[in-house]
Amino acid sequence: MSATGNAVKLKGIFNPGELSVVLVESIKSFIKNNLFMSSAALAYYGIFASIPMLILAALSLVSYFTSSQEAITGLKNITSIVLPDHQDVILTEVNKLSSLKGAWGIIGIVACIWSITPLMSTLRIVFAAIFKETNQRSFFIELAIDVAVVFLFLVLLIALVIAEIIYSQLTSVLFKNIPFLYHMIGISTNLLLSIAVLAALFYVFIPVKTGFWNIFAGVALTSVLWLVVKPSFAYFIVVNPHFGFAFGSLKTILLIILWVYISFFILLAGVEFTANMHRKGVVALKYLIETPHGKNRNALLYKYARQYSASAMVFNDGDKGSEMFYILSGAVQITENGLPINALHEGQTFGEISMLLNSNRTKTAVAIEDNTLLLPINTADFDMLSKYDPQLVTTLLKEMAKKLSRI
Repeated sequence: MSATGNAVKLKGIFNPGELSVVLVESIKSFIKNNLFMSSAALAYYGIFASIPMLILAALSLVSYFTSSQEAITGLKNITSIVLPDHQDVILTEVNKLSSLKGAWGIIGIVACIWSITPLMSTLRIVFAAIFKETNQRSFFIELAIDVAVVFLFLVLLIALVIAEIIYSQLTSVLFKNIPFLYHMIGISTNLLLSIAVLAALFYVFIPVKTGFWNIFAGVALTSVLWLVVKPSFAYFIVVNPHFGFAFGSLKTILLIILWVYISFFILLAGVEFTANMHRKGVVALKYLIETPHGKNRNALLYKYARQYSASAMVFNDGDKGSEMFYILSGAVQITENGLPINALHEGQTFGEISMLLNSNRTKTAVAIEDNTLLLPINTADFDMLSKYDPQLVTTLLKEMAKKLSRI
């Protein structure tokens, strides 16, 4: 603990209690943001974007780097990380279409790029909605960004395929007589590739500047979920061979669509977790205000609250007003020119006007009970809270209005 004026700042590093609160809030906000529907929309665009993206990659690889068979094999190995055991249907079509190199003029290539941009646009919109950000750019700037992102991920895909071809040749020579080691290296490589692609996706589409560890947390959660769900999905298909039987010859397409939906579901869960890690201070404020007897309360109090003894000064007349305060427990006396005006208790707020106007304090606040716990809310917290949970902000403003009406 460290002294902060006459208060004791209860602070600490990120702890399991805080992590638990962020995880629970991520689940709630996932449902609140209706990311089930967003996952379905992304699955639709993802299916239609995958073939032109793979065609462009195959054309580039065959034209500049490798043979047609090596390109398709490399694409198959890379896409197997995302599509478990059912990518042959897509790659068969890609192989047929990319072999018609004479048919792929500038119009065909532009059409492929254009058909991928809706996926990029939808990803931007969904990421922005999760982070509660709004875009003010024009349609043409947004379109230019989408096209640039298409080229970025096309280059990344080509680079991954080339690396996969080189990797396969090296490992087959070096470890072909050690099957177990060869298998373990393959699993580790796939995991690292998944993490690298996810990290690139997060960095490109997250609309705010956030810390490395916030992105790492989201990428790690997504990767772990993928590692668990992918073999589980494959096993489900093995033990239920007639699943999708009603779709006849389209059964494989159904399974691909279902898996792509699940993949985007997992991806958005990781993005939601990253967003709540980014705003974990506000998530903690929300939890402390709304859950006065929650089991993780003490873990958050230790980091976010300030503790005052009786007669301790919270702020003085003339101080810079950069924070407002929510009373978690105890009581505070508000005075003006040495005269008491109002005694405030648990659940009430004070200091809002100076915080909102960024002006000096016009009154003095003193704790009048031991173990008075105050939750400071600065301007940045208030702005983020107004985007994240406007209903809670409305509740706080109503409390302020009630207090002012009694003065």
